[in-house]
Amino acid sequence: MGYRCCHLVRLLTAGLCALAAGFARADIYVLANGGQVRGELVNPGESPRKQFIVRTDQGATVTFDREQLKQIVPQSPAEAEYENIRPTFPDTIDGQWELAEWCLKNSLAKQRNLALERIIELNPDHKQARMALGYSFLDGKWMRRDQWHKEHGYVYYDGDWRLPQEIELMKSRREVEQAERTWFVNVRKWLKWLDDPGRAKEAEESLRGINDPAAVPALLQVLKNENNRELRSLVVQLLGRIYSPVAINGLVDYALGDADPEIRASCVDELAAKPHPDITAKFVPFLRNRDNAKVNRAALALGKMGDKTVVRPLIDSLVTTHSFQAGSANPNSMSAGFGSNGSGGLSMGSSARIVRRDIQNQQVLDALVALTRQNFEFDEVAWRTWQAAQNKAAKVNARRD
Repeated sequence: MGYRCCHLVRLLTAGLCALAAGFARADIYVLANGGQVRGELVNPGESPRKQFIVRTDQGATVTFDREQLKQIVPQSPAEAEYENIRPTFPDTIDGQWELAEWCLKNSLAKQRNLALERIIELNPDHKQARMALGYSFLDGKWMRRDQWHKEHGYVYYDGDWRLPQEIELMKSRREVEQAERTWFVNVRKWLKWLDDPGRAKEAEESLRGINDPAAVPALLQVLKNENNRELRSLVVQLLGRIYSPVAINGLVDYALGDADPEIRASCVDELAAKPHPDITAKFVPFLRNRDNAKVNRAALALGKMGDKTVVRPLIDSLVTTHSFQAGSANPNSMSAGFGSNGSGGLSMGSSARIVRRDIQNQQVLDALVALTRQNFEFDEVAWRTWQAAQNKAAKVNARRD
């Protein structure tokens, strides 16, 4: 008998089984003693329920008391049909593959996996069954990706396979984020209390006691949104006390960009109290900023840092050339260029005229004087000649040593 004929016989047999069962709902009754009964409840209307009378697929009737029942596992019509037709598929690779395809069509994932697993028992290298079960051919053998990940030290966490180090970083980051959210709540609460005479003292003491790096984002928000200089000055002091990387970046930003000169000066003082080359390096790029005010603010900060490695970029920024629209009275709106090639003009279109102007930066000169104890004013050639002589002397001393 050919395969097609066998297939037709199985379908006919399955249809007869289903017809014989009448497509009755067949649930699984799990008993307290560990046994199971599969079938249709004969007495669904009994109330109050004392007994379960179940007609099994084979037509037998089983009765048991309510106390004997542990659990009822409902079965869908497709699951009931599966139990009827499963025996009609032969225990061969082709037969089990056909059963797996039937299960796929009827959305029976668990039953499909049973058929696929039987296939790889019959043929361990059956590629389609392996892949359908989630296997991949890795490191010369079939394995599930979860197995591969476990063998290579990965752990399933938060929806993905991750290395333990990554998991620890994620947990630490979440702890920090939670702490930051808590600080936002507390700081907002204490700011409101400052307006309450009965709680103002407690609020001030609480604010002054902050020394947790997780509080920095909340403090920076206060610095951004509040107008009270006394309160903002307190925040600058707290940032200087904490001195975490985020706090340092905040102090640098406000030293360069805050509208209040006293706040800018306070930020510089906090940074200069604990100078470090990494902090100095944050200001150097601003010596070439298109905003001339920031050029001078950066120079002021560098002069207080005491780091003589910035002498050369300061010399290069003694005189900066800026372009601005003719008639503008705001030099801060200029775009920057460098060098002292004189003044000139550049037309843009038929109506706008762009003018270039050399600007001598007093704060840059002051920083150079503070760092070198020399003063060649704005004579860039003289400054460079002096620096070259200093470098030459340093090389000679190094050879002698």
